[in-house]
Formats: sequence, structure tokens, C-alpha cells
Amino acid sequence: MKTKFYLFALLFSSLACASSSSQNQNATDTTAVADTTVYPANLEADSFPDGEPVHETGVLKSVEDSGYPFFTLEIEFPDLKTTETFSLNITEIEGLDPKKLNLAKGKKIDFTFIVNVTNSLLDLREKNNTIFHENEVLLTPETKKITGKLTGADQTTDGDLPGKITITSTDGQSVDFEYFITPEMVKYNNKTLTAFYEERAQNIIRELQVQK
Repeated sequence: MKTKFYLFALLFSSLACASSSSQNQNATDTTAVADTTVYPANLEADSFPDGEPVHETGVLKSVEDSGYPFFTLEIEFPDLKTTETFSLNITEIEGLDPKKLNLAKGKKIDFTFIVNVTNSLLDLREKNNTIFHENEVLLTPETKKITGKLTGADQTTDGDLPGKITITSTDGQSVDFEYFITPEMVKYNNKTLTAFYEERAQNIIRELQVQK
């Protein structure tokens, strides 16, 4: 997941460098190329603890309801001949609602996003047996694990936002997870479990405007 984003970011960087090179080919070697990236005035880098904000323009190709207020957007970048997926909490964008968002499909949008690396919980096991009713998740070479005490699962999750649980090992290391807490997890709260998880990079939109 992280590799995909890094390649995506690299493509943006390469395109910017190519543009700067073309515009400055007649300049001397001592001429400094200014950073022309434009950020909205209310979006400063230090206001985003998860990462630097990036401002881009693309074509909104699809909108998927991921459970209100969250939506998954597929945005195309014609110059790069690629598409990328972004997550949007629609309540964070003033004046935007699901109807307006869907009407924007096929149009150009200006947006600002950050990259948030999170721990995605795949399974919780006790003595190698999953505590969930579903079949055990297929683990991959990228899967990480930590064994320790489960905390934070005092009650099941109510509402649209996930809860937060923590696995703390005997040597003091801990890993946090955002997850919709289930009755099974409540049953094992404060008990020793092994959590299997992956680190995943998520592109989160913080500002969005449809071009007229």
C-alpha cells in the first residue's frame, strides 16, 4: 500500500521537475527555481500532524459510499495517465453533501490531501484461534503481529465512527487500532491476545472544490 502511494508521489515529483526544467532551460545554473505549489490560505502544513498537505487537480471518476460520512473517491490525473483512491469525510467540507458530490463526477476538482499511515487490524487470536466468528484471515508476508494485553474494548462501538483499542506487550510496546468494537472483543478485553495487522497508507482529502 505504501509503495503504491510512494510511486504516485514520485510521478507528481517527476512531472513537476520536468515542467521546471522546460521553463528554465535558458536560465543560468545559479538561478533558483521557486516552489510554485499553491496551498489554500487556511491549510498550513503544521495544521496536519499526520503529514504535509499536498494540493492537486484531477478529474473525479467515481464516488463510493463507505458508510456516512465517509466516501471513497477515485480521481484521475490525465497528465500522469493514472488514477488514485482517496478517502473523504464529507462533513469536513463546508457546503458539500452527497448529492453535490455525485453530481461532480466527470468534472475537474481542486483538492488538498494528506497521507495517513495507519495500523489495519486483520485478526485477533487467542492461542492461534481467531476470536471472531468469521473464517481466519489469510496472512501475507507483509502482515505484522504483536502479542499482549487488549485494552480499550470496554463496550461495543455505537455510531458511525470506529473505536480505539490497544495491544500492549509485556515489554511495554503497544500498537493502537481504530476498529468497530464487537461483542467478542469486549469479552476478551484485558486479556492476552495476538493481533495481526498491516500498515496501510491512506490518502485523506482535507479540502475539495469543484471547478466551474
